[in-house]
Amino acid sequence: MRIIAAAGRTLIGHELVAPPRTHLIKPSPPLLSKLLNLRQAVSHLAQAAPEVLAGAEVARALEEALTRVMIQCLSEGQGIEVGSAYWRHATVMRRLENFLEANLDRTLHLTDLCAAAGASDRTLRILCQEHLGTSPTRYLWLRRMHLARRALRMAEPTTATVTEIATSYAFWELGRFAVAYRSLFGETPSATLRRPPEDPRPQKILGSPWRLPESA
Repeated sequence: MRIIAAAGRTLIGHELVAPPRTHLIKPSPPLLSKLLNLRQAVSHLAQAAPEVLAGAEVARALEEALTRVMIQCLSEGQGIEVGSAYWRHATVMRRLENFLEANLDRTLHLTDLCAAAGASDRTLRILCQEHLGTSPTRYLWLRRMHLARRALRMAEPTTATVTEIATSYAFWELGRFAVAYRSLFGETPSATLRRPPEDPRPQKILGSPWRLPESA
């Protein structure tokens, strides 16, 4: 927030003023689209060419671009009032997000998400569709795909196998897994495995793109 405040003074000549706790800021559609497209471009770059993001100049340029668009969204957006139901739903989704980030390496199931979020199956389906744009089942599938991809990228190709890694993340039909993997990531699982092993340090898997606003 300090970065945003300082950037606000630089870009618009004054500090950003937070809206009342009963309100949210809704950016104009063009600005929101610009922000989402930029985030998507960064996400794609992180997947396709992570070595590019390792450069200090590139990282700084991207940070400045994202900050500039965020300042525009916050300073030019319209304040809208939200009711208590919104904050209850946001709290449920924040519990879910925290649970996912605390269990990056676990294969999770829908019952795990319901228990962690403190919500019924039906409520969670509605909220995931509203906040994430997809069902929790689809979200978990994508998450397992990303976990499998990370495992393939970190594995030693002379000792690991695609079958071993795929089944460890509950992909039992290997043919369907290979087709879906190629459609999602643009290469076969075996091609990913053949690369030299990458840095094994933990990485976030499908969680941070849907950061929720702070509740009242």
